[in-house]
Amino acid sequence: MKKILSLVIVMMSLVMFTQCNRTDQRTSDNSIEESLEETQEDIEKEREKMAQDLRDLRNDIDRKLEKVSDDISKASDDAKKNLEQTHEQLIDERSKLDKTIDDVDNATEETWKDVKEGAKNTFEDVKREFQELSSKIEEAFD
Repeated sequence: MKKILSLVIVMMSLVMFTQCNRTDQRTSDNSIEESLEETQEDIEKEREKMAQDLRDLRNDIDRKLEKVSDDISKASDDAKKNLEQTHEQLIDERSKLDKTIDDVDNATEETWKDVKEGAKNTFEDVKREFQELSSKIEEAFD
């Protein structure tokens, strides 16, 4: 009888131990899933922010292109030549932004890290070039 009772106690202990481990495993699996979902949400927020920043800069360039187009018709021959070159450079910078926006929009979770780094670099480069070209335009009319 003692052997049977001992055997029953051991079996009950094993069953309880196994059940605890399953619960811990499910809790661990849920934590991993939640962490993965949070990471995906963070990546999506970063993508949206980066894409919006790039679009805002592209819109700034578009407005400057309109202004330069208007200024070309009013400019002297020397200034006109410089403004036309600046206009072409602005179009090139806008094209870089368009490509980068496409890259950001199409980035996957696996490619996001590289795309994000490239997008940041492009944003900074284009913004710097845009500021320089804007100064050049202002100088043409001083």
